[in-house]
Amino acid sequence: MLRVVTYFGGVILGIFFIFFGLNGFFNFAPSEHFTGCALQVVDSLKSTHYFFHLLNGMEVIAGLTILLNKYKRLGLVILAPILINIILFHLFLMPLVTSIIPVCLLILWVIQVFEEKRFFTLLFKSY
Repeated sequence: MLRVVTYFGGVILGIFFIFFGLNGFFNFAPSEHFTGCALQVVDSLKSTHYFFHLLNGMEVIAGLTILLNKYKRLGLVILAPILINIILFHLFLMPLVTSIIPVCLLILWVIQVFEEKRFFTLLFKSY
């Protein structure tokens, strides 16, 4: 049962990040309109002219690695800081209702990491 949950969780996580990473490049789905501090943060990051290209590219790469189950561990490592920033952005700069999807993504990510826990314990092992 856990293997089925892990498999479909990985598929959902991979598809989500591939879709929104490609949306950053091709803008085929409408994005939400930001207000207040969120608008200032997004505008300042857009003014760098590279940040969102890098972010969207990393989302696509990480989503593909998870979806194809090839270099999945690398994709999970890449997604860690991206997910943390998405969650913090939604918690502190957006209405609380918008935090539901990022928290669900974090749960799916944790399930994937739990499946690969042997590898991730090696990352934090001191020699």
